[in-house]
Amino acid sequence: MSNFRQGLIRAHFETYRDLTWVETFELRLRKQGVDAEALKAFREIWNEQMEERDWEYWRGEARKLSDAELDDQRMDCVEKLDALGCLQWKEESQGKETFERLLNGSVDGGQTPQEQKRENGIEMG
Repeated sequence: MSNFRQGLIRAHFETYRDLTWVETFELRLRKQGVDAEALKAFREIWNEQMEERDWEYWRGEARKLSDAELDDQRMDCVEKLDALGCLQWKEESQGKETFERLLNGSVDGGQTPQEQKRENGIEMG
């Protein structure tokens, strides 16, 4: 599988994961007055859980879709995130470079966060 396709699948997964987080939890938690630090902690737990639970399934399902379909679905999520006012928050919280790669459909060649950490010399426990 090409690096482009792997990156597109990763970006598709992450934008859908982000949209699900916002629609399911974040808006409700903000209304309840949960502070930014607690939101960040909840979000990290959510991302780890989704990675462990859904990433392999997502990769398998993505094989059924063309690059154009994956990109269209990814952009649908991006548009919904923008409509919810989340893109500025995303850019500020994860850094402009990562955000731009996500929008462009190439996030570290489709590697999982664990693979990225190993590649960068950080040992996982």
